[in-house]
Amino acid sequence: MSPSGYSWTLKVLSLEGLLLKVNSSIMIRFSILQAFRISLLIISVGGLIEAFAQSAQEIHYQKLVDNAQKLSQQNNFSESLKITSQVQQVLADKLNNLILHSFNLINLNDLKAANVSAQAAKAIDPTHYAVHFCLAYIYAAEGNIDKAKESLTLAIQYGPAAFNLSEIKTEFETTGKNTGKPDEFKNLSEWFEQTYASQKQRLNTLNRSWESLSALAANAESVKKETIATATIFAQLKQNELALAAYYFGSAILQNNGYPSEALEVAELGYAHYQKNGFGGNDYQAARLLAHLMDLNIRKFDFDRALTYVDDGKKHLNKIESLPTFDVQILAFAAQAQARSTPSFDKNKSLSPEQIREQARSYATQAYTIAINKKYKLGEAIAINALIVSHDDGKNAATGINYGQKGLLLARSYNLDIQETIASNLAFCYYGLGTDASRNQAYQMYRENAENALKNGNWETAATDINNLGTLLMYVENWEKAAPLFEEVVKLEGYGPKYTNYRDRLTLYKRQVTAYQNLIKCYAHLNNAEKTFQAMEASRSRVLLERLGESSYKKVSLTDLQNLLQPDEACIMYSLTAGHEIIILTVSKKYSQVLFHEDPRFIGDIKDQIWNKNKTVEKVERDLNNLNKFVVSDIGRQVNVARDNYDKIALAPKSDLDKAYRNVNMRLTNFNNTQVPEFVTSLEDLLYRFQKYLIVPVSNRLSGVKNLIIAPDDIFNFIPFEALKTFDKKYLVEKYNIRYVHSASVLMHLQQRTYVESRKPLLAMGGAIYEEMSQQPLRNSSDADMNLLQAEVSENVKTGKSQRKAYATLNGKGPMAYLKGSLDEVKSFSKTISTAEIYTGNDMTENRIKEFSKNGQLKNYKVLHLATHGFVIPEIPDLSGIAMSVFKEEQGGEDGFLTSPEIANLKLNADLTILSACETAQGKFFSGEGVTGITQSLLVAGSNAALVSLWKVNDAATMEFMSNFYKEVAKGKPYSLIVNDLKKRFIKGDFGKEFKHPYFW
Repeated sequence: MSPSGYSWTLKVLSLEGLLLKVNSSIMIRFSILQAFRISLLIISVGGLIEAFAQSAQEIHYQKLVDNAQKLSQQNNFSESLKITSQVQQVLADKLNNLILHSFNLINLNDLKAANVSAQAAKAIDPTHYAVHFCLAYIYAAEGNIDKAKESLTLAIQYGPAAFNLSEIKTEFETTGKNTGKPDEFKNLSEWFEQTYASQKQRLNTLNRSWESLSALAANAESVKKETIATATIFAQLKQNELALAAYYFGSAILQNNGYPSEALEVAELGYAHYQKNGFGGNDYQAARLLAHLMDLNIRKFDFDRALTYVDDGKKHLNKIESLPTFDVQILAFAAQAQARSTPSFDKNKSLSPEQIREQARSYATQAYTIAINKKYKLGEAIAINALIVSHDDGKNAATGINYGQKGLLLARSYNLDIQETIASNLAFCYYGLGTDASRNQAYQMYRENAENALKNGNWETAATDINNLGTLLMYVENWEKAAPLFEEVVKLEGYGPKYTNYRDRLTLYKRQVTAYQNLIKCYAHLNNAEKTFQAMEASRSRVLLERLGESSYKKVSLTDLQNLLQPDEACIMYSLTAGHEIIILTVSKKYSQVLFHEDPRFIGDIKDQIWNKNKTVEKVERDLNNLNKFVVSDIGRQVNVARDNYDKIALAPKSDLDKAYRNVNMRLTNFNNTQVPEFVTSLEDLLYRFQKYLIVPVSNRLSGVKNLIIAPDDIFNFIPFEALKTFDKKYLVEKYNIRYVHSASVLMHLQQRTYVESRKPLLAMGGAIYEEMSQQPLRNSSDADMNLLQAEVSENVKTGKSQRKAYATLNGKGPMAYLKGSLDEVKSFSKTISTAEIYTGNDMTENRIKEFSKNGQLKNYKVLHLATHGFVIPEIPDLSGIAMSVFKEEQGGEDGFLTSPEIANLKLNADLTILSACETAQGKFFSGEGVTGITQSLLVAGSNAALVSLWKVNDAATMEFMSNFYKEVAKGKPYSLIVNDLKKRFIKGDFGKEFKHPYFW
């Protein structure tokens, strides 16, 4: 493995510690020298508002601003200006500093420069009354009294209920004297006092919006509701820039208080507003929201999604002369996201991985150039950090080190919070240099940085550094020293936030999974089966268990699993460490064995013998996979939604192993009896090679075993183990009965569920009606369109609204193909199970199944069978699901599509749910959780097992399979045994020679 493979968690936290701060202990007074102190202290470099203890950086610079204020009060404007200029180099959009800076310049009679700072402050908060005082003073000093009065009127309307008129009068006199306009300022002061007494109107301000939202911080829905209400008011007043600010504030408050998913939802609402209504000409507010969206997606590890906002962000670069903050931040985020993005993000497939990384360096260089030109020191450090990340790929490590050394010196000189992050990335570059001295330097830096982070209570940075140190020790096979470090990382991760939203917990646990996976590798090399099992279990299905009702993670021991197994059963648990490396834990009733298995030839042989040499197959594969947008293709009896640029986390071709999987899946999914012989032969070879890689290494431990329980990992979740070919040309299912589990903990939880035996045997639905929908599709020709669609889908999930526009946009509004086979399929069940309840055609509705769930009737069936169209949309997982009857117009408020979130909300007490539909076993892959999609939703809903498909299903074969399945059910046989026996019968040709291929069973 190359050193670059070890920078995952390090890169993820590469902007950790750069937070937006709010000073909550501010004494409110009302002259301009005091008013700037109640400003939002915005440091726009991290996308997060932190209302807790201030960082060392913020404390340092706030002290400087306090000193500058005292100097201004003493009329020492020159010395005060030196300090505000120094602060502005670091915190370019610190609002109270900008206001004071402008005030100093006014009193030094540098009106042009004062106006630049005042306009910058106005961009940050157009509703802050102190900003309008500054502008009024500038206009008055220039002789434009009418404009000065307009600004003062706004200052009154945006200001507090009571001004300190005595202080304001003194301020007018001082400023008038210093600008050489004493009479004009005296008259203006008198006018202000008279106007203030008569002016009753008060306008909405961002500061009051902030206070209102902050008061609701503990309740995510309340914050969201208030944010939308506030933004709506601003929008109605045609103040779209303030609406964007409100969305940003609401999102930032949610993020700060432990609601990142809700924060992303609110930010996406802001983005939708930005696209539809503009940004009021305020590039600062637009750029801040876009940078925040990029940050939120990077924190969720969705780097490709973060990149979709770059083009919008570029529109606002260099638009605000004195505020380079988001120019730098957007480009720095783009650099880091690009460095971590999957090659599939390059839509035209025209760039090599090195060219993609070169694009990352280009973004970072642009950010650095802007920061240097505008003398923005914090931005310079942020850009340098991005440059380090984009040069940490081994061969460019020396360049990364040069940047890192410079960035660390800069960060320490200016007391920047980012110094710990730069040090971490610099340490990785030292390791990538490859010499003994540089590696020792990396070890030392990680240790020192982790210790400093722990002293400062920065658990995330400490965990990252300790994890990377352990990884480097693991890289040189020092397993004994590496394992305790990863154990420490796991403990440190426990200090992190406790999210309420299961998707946020998926993201949180994904970071923890890295340490667990390293532990698995260490303990496997140490031949410690018990510890390996514990690490595997701790890393798997944490969120799924919580959704299943486990309030806290419960440790399951290896002995617990062994006690659960029958004498003829074995459980094989996999952990994927690289494309050619796996850890296999085999557990039976009496023994356990952990094996670290590597086979460098596995992928190489596949590449040489299949997709590099076989040009006919290569062309077939290219034709089948060359889909650059969502399309609908009728193959067999089902409609399939496909996209080449699908799941960037798991299914995109990030490695040759993924490509090998895609070869298997593509051949099975698109099989037909007329394919070229080379195509079929290469599939047979692939299935054999996967069997040799996954099963043969532990076959000596399977003597006497008849039943295999497979707990797959990563891409192996999508491999059909039953179809793997053994050395004697047999399918694996001919030797073993096979079933799958997410983890031993989930298996034990499901087996502890108890449902009454008096339930009815079967509820089956099929033969749905599919009409053309009246809804018109949305535009979907750009990343911005897709971002808007995703935002709308997310909001519809929260509010329970229709998703028809989304389906019409992705699939077209035309009717899906009628599935006569599904009607015949479910009707045939009544011949076998006389008490089966069958609903077809117009009676197979989303309303019916939800009503059954609501009134408890759905809990009365042992088996739920739905025969219809299925669809998986990894780009927008919330749209994955199955189609019930879809009518032209919605019926009873339901759109006709039963989505994964809706399935999870059903109330089942089923032993088994069967989805006789395409690819319902697919979904979005999350490290440590497996595939989160329809199958997991069924388990959460209350089904103890699910029978689903990895690819498209054939009409006639499905009819044979299901009718015979229920014949065996009527005899009282176990479901899993029936399924395996039927597959064996298909292979034997009992249902026709044409159905012997794995595609049909």
